[in-house]
Amino acid sequence: MWKVKKITDQQTVAETFNDYFVAIAENVKRQRKNSFINDDNNSVDNHTHFMEQAFNKPYPSMESKYTSTKEIERNIKSLKTKNSYGYDEISTKILKVSGPFISSPINYICNKMLFLGCIP
Repeated sequence: MWKVKKITDQQTVAETFNDYFVAIAENVKRQRKNSFINDDNNSVDNHTHFMEQAFNKPYPSMESKYTSTKEIERNIKSLKTKNSYGYDEISTKILKVSGPFISSPINYICNKMLFLGCIP
């Protein structure tokens, strides 16, 4: 039978969760190590073997299409209208109202990122 203990101290709760997830990670690590040992009895480097198996084909080429201001405006309009906001403190309601004014600068930034391949 499980013994249930109510923990109210936040530090103890955090440490308990940490111990639990570390134990899971160690268990998975141990199981993976055992499966590698059982599957591969010779002295081949398991990491190299894994990488060769996972990436034996070249990556497919990626082709990015440039965005348009219409596409940006359509995406802004498709957002759910809410007063809540994220870490940037901009609500979707404000984005929708300002969409026609900010779509061109956002379009420029998006296309510049796609062209340069550099995402800030």
